[in-house]
Amino acid sequence: MIQFEQGLPEIVGKLLFKTRRESTEDNRIYVLNMLVSKLNELGIIVSKSEEMKTRLCLDEVLANALSHGNRYNCEKFFEVTLFIDSEHWFVLVKDEGEGFKPEDLPDYQDENFIATSEGGRGLMLVNEIIDEITFFGKGNIVLLKNKIKNLQTR
Repeated sequence: MIQFEQGLPEIVGKLLFKTRRESTEDNRIYVLNMLVSKLNELGIIVSKSEEMKTRLCLDEVLANALSHGNRYNCEKFFEVTLFIDSEHWFVLVKDEGEGFKPEDLPDYQDENFIATSEGGRGLMLVNEIIDEITFFGKGNIVLLKNKIKNLQTR
């Protein structure tokens, strides 16, 4: 489910990783690998299939921050925070772009969406895999929230 809220998200739970980096592909790949590695280390990702889906979603939001948000301007930065609570893992991504309005998103329920849309397919996939996607402020901050499926391993 994709939601929009004003203000800033509240970070609750245990902080696992936080970084602020220039908008380069090398930094995107580094951060993506760090996020997946941390989730694997904690036993939150329990299968190759789950790792592939998680990597796809994280890569999509990071790529969106760099391409749509910061427009690959190396003078702009993106920030990423990974944290967990007792039941969920969260990834917060913030870019320095202009953001977007909720009405700018395509209608994923439209049966002609894939055939007629010029963009938004990546976010549609993330929406199908991740439990909650919330955009904050002007749309340049996104929070992914996903239930930890194997609570006993933590």
